[in-house]
Amino acid sequence: MKLVSRSSMMAVGALLSVAGQAIAADWTVTLLEPAGAGQSKCFGAYGGVQCGYANFGMQGEALLWGGSSTSYYNMSTGMGWTSAAANAISGDQVVISATVGMGRGYLFKMSDASYTDLTGTNSSVGMQGVNGATNTQVGSGMGSMMMGIMMMWHGTPGSAVDLTPPGWISAASVGCSSTYQIGNGMTSFMGFGHPFLTYGTSASYVDLTPPGATSAAVAGCDESNQVGGVLWPSAMMGHACMWSGTAASVVDLHPADAASSSAVACAEGIQVGNYVPSTGGYGKARYWSGSAASGEDLHHYVTEQIGSQYIQTEVTGIDPITFDVVGIAYTTDGMFMIPHAIMWSPATTYCPADFNQDGFVNALDYDGFASLFEVADPGADFNNDGFVNALDYDEFASHFEAGC
Repeated sequence: MKLVSRSSMMAVGALLSVAGQAIAADWTVTLLEPAGAGQSKCFGAYGGVQCGYANFGMQGEALLWGGSSTSYYNMSTGMGWTSAAANAISGDQVVISATVGMGRGYLFKMSDASYTDLTGTNSSVGMQGVNGATNTQVGSGMGSMMMGIMMMWHGTPGSAVDLTPPGWISAASVGCSSTYQIGNGMTSFMGFGHPFLTYGTSASYVDLTPPGATSAAVAGCDESNQVGGVLWPSAMMGHACMWSGTAASVVDLHPADAASSSAVACAEGIQVGNYVPSTGGYGKARYWSGSAASGEDLHHYVTEQIGSQYIQTEVTGIDPITFDVVGIAYTTDGMFMIPHAIMWSPATTYCPADFNQDGFVNALDYDGFASLFEVADPGADFNNDGFVNALDYDEFASHFEAGC
């Protein structure tokens, strides 16, 4: 297969991985499912490489794609797994959940095609997130009383850390950034779900459940934001939401034309997820850029470009380098829904200086950046290095002067 090299990923990242957002007007849809596969799902992407699984026969096999249905690499070959899926990718690292009797978690490195079994002494492990820059992997294991625990590793089974908040009865990880980890848990047997983040230890947890919410769940994150869904007492169904590190920071992304919605991933001011139209029917993929009103339906690109037989779409992730959106398109076979891995690629050019994403580079972009920069808001971390300083100002100014 032809995958993007790590050096190529870094080169693309240097150009595109900035906080001055994307302009998304049109999208090109690619069906990633390999020939001969009965079904497939794509769960994540990084630097032009996508990860997921495909069923060849009766079992799922962990795959990497290089942007097309023919450019795939089967990581299950010769491993003796009953089934497996590649759940997340970052840099040259991929985390895999596999079945060998009980569930086992693996770290795969693209640079040398090496496998590390992270399961250790835990009876069952499932992987959910990875950050290649910090060699951090997160997932879930089995704790006491057969309850789930949130786990973190740094490349070896012996580095495992239990991140379950103290006193909570269970927790499960869903992802991580370079500095924190996110998950969902239960504080009591009779309680509702609570989203939270941790900073490398169980004691550092921050409960993200918004004030007044019945329940909530987080599903994805980038360096600044977390996304998921919230059930409010006044709403019968869940609302897609975004946080920036605290419960009070929640932003409701629920579309005006939706009965229910949820956000599943985010990158550099972009949020992606799914919704069910208020008129009913199947779920559809959605794209936002920071507010409910900014939403765009991605479903129609699938039916228009690869066929009306795909009656439902579901977003699962976004590439933080190329901003490709990955997910699943469903067909039907009698009473069964059949998943097929797909990818939406933005057909327009990303412009770092278009800070407010209105399609123009003008004084509004300068004022928007300056207002955040003056108060050292993380949104002004233009070079994405974790600090707001003169380097961010200089980089934004150079793009602004160039008109993109």
